[in-house]
Amino acid sequence: MDELVPFLLARTRTAGERFVVGPGGPAEHDLRRAVSRGDAREFPRDTRYRVVAYGPDRHAVYREFELTADDLGVAGPVRDEHGRAILAIEGAAVTGDPFAVDAADLATAHEHMLRRYAELWRTEEASHPRPVQPLPSPPRATPRPPAPKPARTPPARSLWLWSVPLALLLAALLVIALR
Repeated sequence: MDELVPFLLARTRTAGERFVVGPGGPAEHDLRRAVSRGDAREFPRDTRYRVVAYGPDRHAVYREFELTADDLGVAGPVRDEHGRAILAIEGAAVTGDPFAVDAADLATAHEHMLRRYAELWRTEEASHPRPVQPLPSPPRATPRPPAPKPARTPPARSLWLWSVPLALLLAALLVIALR
């Protein structure tokens, strides 16, 4: 292993998924895509972790887990602004042989990531306090009266009531006149 850079990819309380800590530069895009694909192999030294290549001679040794209040040392549930649990992808971006990473490297990276995320979480909590639920408004004293119905107008006489007898009268006059 030539280089090991710890990374943490997670949603925050008020923002979407982003690198809290990462390798920086264009490698972050490749790393995000690689850990999101799901075609990683099991890491033999710790089966909670997976290994995936994300560039020439670059690998990620990572795991996905749900962050809890105990992990971060904060009060209350660790949820985003929509009430969803915070899932994090943490691990080590490695240049060289990924199987040279040992359990101590992963434990050190994990502790470093939790400290950084806890700092970020506390900062967000201080700047974006959770909204207070409004009190229900009291019911109205009196209900509104129903709107008056429009007055009914008498139905219009149908055209056929007077036109049919008139047509019969004209036909009778025509028959008499032509005789």
